[in-house]
Amino acid sequence: MSDGGRLILCGESAIDNSGHPLLAEQGILNCGDSPFSQIFLRLGSTVRGSIPKYDHVTYESGFRMKPELNAESLVRVVEPYFERHFQRFSGHSYTPPSKISKYSAVVKNKGVITFSFPILACYARYASPILRQLLGNCIDLLIEKPLIRVSNAPTLLETTVVKKGDSTIVHLSLIHISEPTRRTPIS
Repeated sequence: MSDGGRLILCGESAIDNSGHPLLAEQGILNCGDSPFSQIFLRLGSTVRGSIPKYDHVTYESGFRMKPELNAESLVRVVEPYFERHFQRFSGHSYTPPSKISKYSAVVKNKGVITFSFPILACYARYASPILRQLLGNCIDLLIEKPLIRVSNAPTLLETTVVKKGDSTIVHLSLIHISEPTRRTPIS
């Protein structure tokens, strides 16, 4: 990180076995596991871009975190009214959002962005375009001058850029599947 590297950490990969941030450069304070199975995201203007301005569900939770003094909260956590169980039930697959909490879902500190929930696993399981766009907006904050920018591409497009000497090789690979698939089983 001291040589200008950039890093995104998410969910359990952001903390060690004792619950401390993996790196001091993260600029976060772990406040324990969230008691909710789903949380909602309230995006700040720095990462919102063209994402609609309302609370977005993650379908999964993670740990509660707060930014340290010089770190920036990019996304705040809105917790649901209650955790669903047999005595408390909502007719939807999740309980609606209640009010904004004191916790952050995404924190940026210099070249490190930390997600308190497993954004990659959530995207793989639920294919939420909002999560994809949020992750892309966070990557844009870290990489000021990308070698290539691909917009409005299908989610199955893989992009690789290799720069060697004076040559730049761009490889675009579009994976074709015979049946539409929206979710990836993850164990």
